Amino acid sequence: MKPIVCSLRAVRVCTLGRAAAVACCVAAFAPAMARGQTLTNYLWTGSTSTAFSTTTNWTSGTAALSGGSFNDRRITVGSGTTAPGNELVYSSSQGTTTYINTGTTNQSGLFIGAFSVPGLSASMRITGGSFTSNTERADGMASIGNGTLTIAGGAYTKTGSNSDFAVKWAGTGTGTLNV
Repeated sequence: MKPIVCSLRAVRVCTLGRAAAVACCVAAFAPAMARGQTLTNYLWTGSTSTAFSTTTNWTSGTAALSGGSFNDRRITVGSGTTAPGNELVYSSSQGTTTYINTGTTNQSGLFIGAFSVPGLSASMRITGGSFTSNTERADGMASIGNGTLTIAGGAYTKTGSNSDFAVKWAGTGTGTLNV
């Protein structure tokens, strides 16, 4: 059976109305929540520096996991109503990292600029190492706000049943990919 995909994007385009869309999302996520499967979303604020491993740059106070293969993980660079103070830099120090989100979590592994107000910007620069997102959902950037991904060494790879990377996800923002 194909999983039901629920997101803010799906709620916006639902023709049944908001209440029906929310009910659909609750029904879709209830079995996963009952099994205890949740997605860990690492939110980059960049409040201290550009260093990936500095814990104060992340809202949770814990740096995103790197240097291995991890299930049910996502990096979000900039979200809500506040832009990050600094760009996120993924370097050779992070090594080879793979985030695997399939089945019940069904989320992207990387999203840059998931803002709820226009005009804000977020960016990520890959200077070394390798980051792979193996997910059933597209990665992307620029949802209402602006997002930039720069690959200046190292590698970013998108795999999984949906290997898309949306340079401009939605809204009025601008997405920029520099290679």
